[in-house]
Amino acid sequence: MKNLFSKITIISTLFALILGNLVVATNSGDACGTNWPKCNGQYIPDFTNINVLIEYSHRIFTTSLGFILLLNAILVSKKLKKSHAKSWWPLITIILLIVQSLVGGINVLLGTPIGFTTIDVTVSLLLLVSVIYTHTLLESPKEGPKIDIKKGAYYLLIITFIISVA
Repeated sequence: MKNLFSKITIISTLFALILGNLVVATNSGDACGTNWPKCNGQYIPDFTNINVLIEYSHRIFTTSLGFILLLNAILVSKKLKKSHAKSWWPLITIILLIVQSLVGGINVLLGTPIGFTTIDVTVSLLLLVSVIYTHTLLESPKEGPKIDIKKGAYYLLIITFIISVA
């Protein structure tokens, strides 16, 4: 099972996007209020409100995903170090993770300001693309995968459509 953790990271990132889309689709974004890590002042909130369950599940999952993404970037960096022309790429994933965390934090603390959902989804998609590309580096020759921009844009549109519909 070559690069299993990297594949799990991709699937987890995709699931986080779907869960985030569920938060937006159900208007659950502000169900926990503007405090974190608590939800409405509690570490274990009242889950009888479905919106609280959806929002808090998203918060817990994305927090866990942050650690998974960080660990994956470290593991990939170690595997690629000195043997790959693009061994620096996992740093891009870490930078996107930091930006995503800041955007998510602003969304929580300021009660989802106008336009931040779009920024949130955009950075999330870039993060997914970065995780997928990082995975391809593990399975490609030293110079990295040959990227077909048209094909990549086509796949990104398909992924974006699937996530938007989900």
